[in-house]
Amino acid sequence: MSSSKALSQLCHSVGMMLESGVDIQQSLTVAGRQCRNRRLSEAILRCESEVGAGSSLSEAMGKEQCLPPLLANMVQVGEETGHLDTVFAELADFLELKARLWRRFLGKITMPAVQYVAAVFVLSLARYIIAMVQDEPAGLFRPLAAG
Repeated sequence: MSSSKALSQLCHSVGMMLESGVDIQQSLTVAGRQCRNRRLSEAILRCESEVGAGSSLSEAMGKEQCLPPLLANMVQVGEETGHLDTVFAELADFLELKARLWRRFLGKITMPAVQYVAAVFVLSLARYIIAMVQDEPAGLFRPLAAG
């Protein structure tokens, strides 16, 4: 599972738990344990520990290298406005859209990339055959003799 997809699922879980009234520490614990991405799970559980020690969630997330800075910044906005559940829900939607667009991009670029590689192969093969027919050394990168 891609990290963007895992992060999206984590944000969705935390957002839903916060919306239903579960406190932030319990939400992070549950989401961290359910996360299938080991690095992300460990990072969220470390954040939960720091929140338990009195740190704000945005500060804790800012210290984690595997979490994008956007997440910590948006969580800070959510903490300041009191809409942390909404922020997590919107982040989940954004990350899901980002993952979907990336998959679509890769799907669209695959065929042109294959065609490019095939064209280079065909042109190299044609160059090799022409060199053989003209009784020249088989150097693929040597220019063809004029005329």
